[in-house]
Amino acid sequence: MVKRATLHNYEEVENLDARIGDTIFIKRA
Repeated sequence: MVKRATLHNYEEVENLDARIGDTIFIKRA
């Protein structure tokens, strides 16, 4: 169940992380 939830949310998180993560990465770098 944890793996399924992680994989299912991973797609949504990856979409948000792609934008938010990019901004944070640029600010940190």
